[in-house]
Amino acid sequence: MDKPEFDIYIPPSLIPLFAPPRGSFAYRIMYGGRGSAKSLTAAQVILVWAACEKIRVLCGRQFQNSIPQSFFAELKNALDITPELAKFFDIKKDSITSTCGSEFFFKGFDRNIEAAKSISNVDVTIIEEAEQINEAAYISLLPTVRRRNKSEIWIITNPREENSATDKRFIKRTPPRSKSVEISYKDNPYFPAGLEEERLDNYETMPYPLYAHIWEGAYLTENEFSVYKRDWFVERHNYTIADWEKFQNIFHSWDTAFKTNEANDPSAGIVVGVMNDGRAYLLHVINKRMEYGELKKAIIDLQEAAPASTILIEDKASGQSLLQELNANYPVKGIKPEGDKYSRAYASTEPCSSGRFILPAQSSWLHEYEKQLLFFTGNPKIDKNHDDMVDATSQFINYWKKRKRVFVNGVFIDN
Repeated sequence: MDKPEFDIYIPPSLIPLFAPPRGSFAYRIMYGGRGSAKSLTAAQVILVWAACEKIRVLCGRQFQNSIPQSFFAELKNALDITPELAKFFDIKKDSITSTCGSEFFFKGFDRNIEAAKSISNVDVTIIEEAEQINEAAYISLLPTVRRRNKSEIWIITNPREENSATDKRFIKRTPPRSKSVEISYKDNPYFPAGLEEERLDNYETMPYPLYAHIWEGAYLTENEFSVYKRDWFVERHNYTIADWEKFQNIFHSWDTAFKTNEANDPSAGIVVGVMNDGRAYLLHVINKRMEYGELKKAIIDLQEAAPASTILIEDKASGQSLLQELNANYPVKGIKPEGDKYSRAYASTEPCSSGRFILPAQSSWLHEYEKQLLFFTGNPKIDKNHDDMVDATSQFINYWKKRKRVFVNGVFIDN
């Protein structure tokens, strides 16, 4: 029986990567900025392969909150825009199979790398957002998924940190039998007009290092005018919100907003664990647009997950109702903002620069948190993006700095 044929549109720069048949390479690597059609092209090609022969495809990323938010969404989009291809597939809520028996599996490596390794006879492994993959995941996963003859691994990444695990393994030096292509929006002849409008707006309003990372695929380095500096956060830890009982004190800090429109600010909440040695550890971040009821529930749910001795809520129009409603049953404390955003952020820098405010080594929210923190200048002409996580952070640090601390048996104790 003849194999079906399909017409798909591939940016010319990616044709040398995907024209050779399956098994030609051990690794196919795509890296570069937004708008280059890396993920869409990978989705279209793997779907064509899966429609023509029975293969097993593992789609993975470091952090996967749900299957619909994984590479599943890119595959579904590729099928939506290619109706002649879609008829060869059965799409359910969280699975995709082809009429010839191909199967797709979707796994997050952070929570359960063993679940990904347990999938047998994998023909193609697609690792998206590979800039977030750590070395431990690569060491554990790669030998398992390379056991099958003609097996391939596809790497899709927008490089973030120089000398990260992905950078060293696949960009600075490529493995044997690899094909690597750097691509950006400039290489995509099908670059949508809507994205071009967004790119031009970002070019005018973003600090250039951030723009260069997002669109040009440059390493992410902070603006020279940023309030917080990357080298203040070299020391990292592996604590999560589940480790809250290991700390002498837990604080929550909320910067709140009650509207969900894209033009409005999100609400941001952070969980911080404090040790008696005077160091604070960021354990969790929530950053989401929420209506009042959803926001109130989020604050209560977070308190149940990691009980805080103090829940800081900015005492302004959007937070006053929360303070009134929660005051009777929860340890909320209203914080009156002093000065502008820049002065509050600048006042919070000493614990950061001295290494006493410590970020996690990895987390699903860490990239967005760092991006906002390290590019914050306090200049509204530059900071056109939202800064709610910065506000929640400076609010906590400035409150924490003012707490009375007693020196007992060689350690400082919050009092």
